[in-house]
Amino acid sequence: MRLAPLLLSLTIALGLPMHAQASKSVGAKRVAPTSDTTSETTSDAVKEANAAPVVIRAEFGLFFPPSSGKKKFVSSRTVPFVPNQAYGWRLTLKRDPGQMRWREEYVLPAAPSTWGGALPGIKQDVSADGRTSAREGELQDGENALTNIWTVAEGDPKGKHVIRLYLDDKLVQTFDFELE
Repeated sequence: MRLAPLLLSLTIALGLPMHAQASKSVGAKRVAPTSDTTSETTSDAVKEANAAPVVIRAEFGLFFPPSSGKKKFVSSRTVPFVPNQAYGWRLTLKRDPGQMRWREEYVLPAAPSTWGGALPGIKQDVSADGRTSAREGELQDGENALTNIWTVAEGDPKGKHVIRLYLDDKLVQTFDFELE
């Protein structure tokens, strides 16, 4: 299992409004019981809910180089067991301005021979049994697209694979697929 280091990208999709700031733990504003102005203020909880990112588009599939003569991306829930076949996901988001944390949890049916190497600016942890990789990073202000591409490597386990994506610790997408 290798992460395609040159293909991991945080990209800016043109023409879309931008994202949410990291959530802050702030209590809801209270209005005195004698006041009838409850509609003039919005609670912090409502503001925070409104600031949550919205996934506009989520796709999983196969990636191909321009020299292949194929489309750059083909949606698929099946990844052929072909060494160096690129596959992965991409999200397009609508969010408020500010930084946002992302996390990818990738669960395999068995431990692979390798999870690949480290990437700059990305933290990776692998579970004790070697079946799960967790990678974390940040989207910067103005970024509203996130893509992660892996490649098939000898020693990758065939079977059901699951990738879960989190933004600011909230599950936003799950991709189930087969490596065969």
